[in-house]
Amino acid sequence: MHADPQRSQQKPDFVRFRFHDLRHLFAVRYLQSGGSIYILQGIMGHGSVKTTEIYLAYLTPDQQQSAKLG
Repeated sequence: MHADPQRSQQKPDFVRFRFHDLRHLFAVRYLQSGGSIYILQGIMGHGSVKTTEIYLAYLTPDQQQSAKLG
């Protein structure tokens, strides 16, 4: 079996992610699990809950309501 010379010169097909993506994933999963937006604000170190509310966009309406009620 011979290696394909063109394929060996191509860059690997890796998914790129950043540390910030892991923070985002944590925040969304935390809220999906019933966590409070106000507790998450403290965990994430946000000065304003408005900053933390960006993660609400990834939740269902019921999950959003639950997160806001804490």
